[in-house]
Amino acid sequence: MSDTRTKRKIRVLLAKFDLESHDRGLYLISKMLQNAGMEIVLHIFQKTEELVKIAAQEDVDVIGLTTSSGDTHMIFFPEIIEHLKKEGMGRILVIGGGRIFGKEAQALVEKGVAGIFGPGSQREEIIDFIEQSVSLA
Repeated sequence: MSDTRTKRKIRVLLAKFDLESHDRGLYLISKMLQNAGMEIVLHIFQKTEELVKIAAQEDVDVIGLTTSSGDTHMIFFPEIIEHLKKEGMGRILVIGGGRIFGKEAQALVEKGVAGIFGPGSQREEIIDFIEQSVSLA
């Protein structure tokens, strides 16, 4: 007897803060994840509450955030995680990318970011991380 159920695609919300000027990586990751069979929603946000609302409306499994300048990630990434928890959406995996290194990356992981994927991260590493993490949720 064959299993005729269809597996739901992983839904990923990829986002950047409105004032971030660099978005090339966001579009590259978007295409890469689409090619891996994931459904992608792209969004530019001004408030973390807005992003969490979009995540709920789109029923996403993952929020991928990017940053390329300053320390906005140290403010917005933890805020998003707190809003997700407050709204009962703590099951959503939050990952980050861009120019986040060393102690900042470790601090974000300690605050609940599931993974940080900076420049040089391998395609397979990112896809495997998302697929394995979502399948465990």
